[in-house]
Amino acid sequence: MNIFLKFSVLASFLIFSGCGDGHDHEHKGHDHKGHDHGGHAHEAPHGGALVLLGEHGTGFHLEVILGKEGILDLYVLDGEVENFVRVSQEELSMQVTAKDSKSQSILMTAVEDAATGESIGNTSHFRAQTEMKGVESFDAILSSVKIKGTVFEKVSFSYPQGNE
Repeated sequence: MNIFLKFSVLASFLIFSGCGDGHDHEHKGHDHKGHDHGGHAHEAPHGGALVLLGEHGTGFHLEVILGKEGILDLYVLDGEVENFVRVSQEELSMQVTAKDSKSQSILMTAVEDAATGESIGNTSHFRAQTEMKGVESFDAILSSVKIKGTVFEKVSFSYPQGNE
C-alpha cells in the first residue's frame, strides 16, 4: 500500500504541474517561446523570407529565396507554414527593386517535380533566373496569385525580411 500511495502522489504532482500558459516546449512544428498565440512566428522550410497572404492562421504564406547566382525561388505554403499548397497558375509576375537600381519585372514559371508529383499547373514551386546575382536585399510587389479560389493582388514585401 505504501508504494501505491507514493505512486499516487507522484502521478498527481505530474498531472497538476503539466502544461500551462507559460510553457516552453514545442508543438507541431512551431515554437511558442516568447510570444502569445496571436502573433507567433513561423520558420521558413528553406530559410527564405516569409510573406503572409490574408489573415494569420486562415491565410497562406509564400517563401521567397534569392540564391547568390540570381535564381529566385518562390514556394506557396499553408497558413501555418507546415504544408506546401499547389496552385494552378503557370506563371507569377513580380516587380522588384534592389537598392541603387531601377525596378525590373520578373516572370516566375511553375516548376515540375517528379518526386512530389507536381506539374505545370499543379505546383507549389515557381522559379526565375534573374540578373540579381549578389543582391542581398530588395523590395517586391507580387502582381497576383490565386490560391484555393482566393486571389491575392499587389502583395508587397521586402527581402530578406518578408512581411510578417
